[in-house]
Amino acid sequence: MNILNILLGILLFFIIILVHEFGHFTVAKLCKMKVKEFAIGMGPKLFKKRIGETVFAFKALPIGGSVMLDEDVENDDPRSFRNRPVWMRILVIADIESKALWDYFDKSMLENVDLIVSCGDLNPKYLSFLATFTKAPVIYVRGNHDANYEMTPPDGCICIEDDIFEFHGVRLLGLGGSMRYKEGSNMFTENEMKKRVNKMRFKLRKKDGFDILVTHAPAYQLNDGDDIPHKGFQVFRDLMDCYKPLLFVHGHVHANYGGRYKRECKYNETRVVNAYERYYIDIDDEVIAENRKKRGPKTPLIGNLFPK
Repeated sequence: MNILNILLGILLFFIIILVHEFGHFTVAKLCKMKVKEFAIGMGPKLFKKRIGETVFAFKALPIGGSVMLDEDVENDDPRSFRNRPVWMRILVIADIESKALWDYFDKSMLENVDLIVSCGDLNPKYLSFLATFTKAPVIYVRGNHDANYEMTPPDGCICIEDDIFEFHGVRLLGLGGSMRYKEGSNMFTENEMKKRVNKMRFKLRKKDGFDILVTHAPAYQLNDGDDIPHKGFQVFRDLMDCYKPLLFVHGHVHANYGGRYKRECKYNETRVVNAYERYYIDIDDEVIAENRKKRGPKTPLIGNLFPK
C-alpha cells in the first residue's frame, strides 16, 4: 500500500510539472515565439525527440521541467525571444546576484533592455556594475539586508523609495523593505508601511495612480511566508485594489523556499512577478493604455488612503 501511495504521488507530481510547463509552452506558441526545447525533469537526458523546431526531452531527475526559448542574440529569426517586437523590455532583479550578469558577464543579456529594476537585497557594487555597462536606467528599492546602501549607495542608479518614477510614460511606485522582525533599517510594521503610503497620497493624486508597483516584500497571502520575516503587507493588496496596476514586482521570496515561491501569478487584473535573480518583462504600450482605460479616471482620494 505504501509503495502504491509513493507511485501515485510520483505520478501526480509528474502530471503537475507537465501541466505547468505545457502552460509556458502554450503561451510561447500563442505569442508566436520559437521554443527550442520542452523538457520534463532535470539532469542528463534519457530520451529526446525533435518535432518541428522543438526538442522534446525526458531527463533523469523527475523534479522539475523547463521550456527553453530561442534567446540567441545573433539569431535573425523574428520569433526569437530577443527579437520580439516590444515597446519596452524591463529586466527585474532581486536577492541574488546573477552570475551571467556579473561573474561571467555576458553583455548580450543586457541588449534590448530599456530599464533595469532592482527589488532589493543586492550588492550595491552589482547595481553600479550594471549601470556602467548598459544605457538603460537602473532604479531600485532597498531590501531588508541593504543597510549598507546608506553609506555606499549604488553609483549611477536611481532610488525610487517612496516616490513615483516615470519612464517613457510608465509610472513606477517604489516601496522597499520587509516586515519588521528585529531592530534594524528597511523593516516596517504593517502600520508603518501604511503611513509611508499615506504620505504619498498627494503624489498618487498628481500622477493619477501608477502602472507598476515595485517592492521588496510580497503582498499579504500572495506568495508570502507564514513566518514574520517573510510575511507580506496587506497595504500592497490595498494599493492594487485601489489603483489596479498592470504589474506588481517584488523580491524577498527565494526560489529555494519551496512551495511559497512562484515566479508569476495574478491578483485580479494585476500581473505579479517575483524578481528573484533576474527576469525579463515585456510591456506593450497598447496594454498599458488598455489597463488605464479599464481603471478609468481616478477620483482623487480625500484624506488618508487608510483612515484609522
